[in-house]
Amino acid sequence: MNKKVILAYIVLIICILLLVASYTQWKDKLSSFGQQSPTTVSSPKPDTESDGVKESLKPEQAIEQLLTLTTHQDKQVQEVFRNRLKAGEKVNFLITGSSLMDYGEPGYAERLKTALVAAYGDYITVTAIGFDATSQQFTDKLAEEQIDLSIGYDVILFEPFTLNNNGLVAIEDGHAHINTFRTRLKEHVKDAVIVLHPPNPIYAATYYPAQVTALKSFAEAEGIPYVNHWTNWPDQATEEILSLLGDKSMPNSDGAEVWANTLITYFIAN
Repeated sequence: MNKKVILAYIVLIICILLLVASYTQWKDKLSSFGQQSPTTVSSPKPDTESDGVKESLKPEQAIEQLLTLTTHQDKQVQEVFRNRLKAGEKVNFLITGSSLMDYGEPGYAERLKTALVAAYGDYITVTAIGFDATSQQFTDKLAEEQIDLSIGYDVILFEPFTLNNNGLVAIEDGHAHINTFRTRLKEHVKDAVIVLHPPNPIYAATYYPAQVTALKSFAEAEGIPYVNHWTNWPDQATEEILSLLGDKSMPNSDGAEVWANTLITYFIAN
């Protein structure tokens, strides 16, 4: 056998060995691919750190959005809302005063409560308590805890029995009763803030408008926030106002709506 034939056999054998080796290697890779777990070929893992930042921003964004609703409020009221919301606490809101709050279907208190809860959601708790009393009777019974002040109210919308006081309680005494109530509230919540508003206007009254004017002047002198909803009622000297009043000059549903809408605009800016 000459050298050329021997060399040809050697080349042939080498080619066969290379083919066998390549085939074996290909089968091994194919087998390995078939045994891979599903997680190995799944989509890339999300950026958990980035997602966590996004989640942590959501409550902050919600709070900032809620704070835009406070822009019509006096600064001291805004500050209480801001402090509670930034601290992750609910605003404990009390609506109190005379039983005028219940006149209408519903009354101004129920309308305001519904609007506050709809606007601020889980960030607010609203309680409404009305009393058929004068400011003297109300103050005398504070010690009996007719309102449980230990709950700790942050914002108190107070109609201070001005109409009920008519002819029974001197203007100056009624103002002193407001300060007594405010002091008692601050014993439980140091930065509690009272917001005053008058009762509804009545037709052709004489002494009563002077009481309301004095209440507004008192609030200004004491630096107490005051919501003057009378500006949205018809002139109390005209018969037009009778369309918003029911029996005994109490608000009907239309009157309660006018009253409530003024308060809603103050506490909830659009």
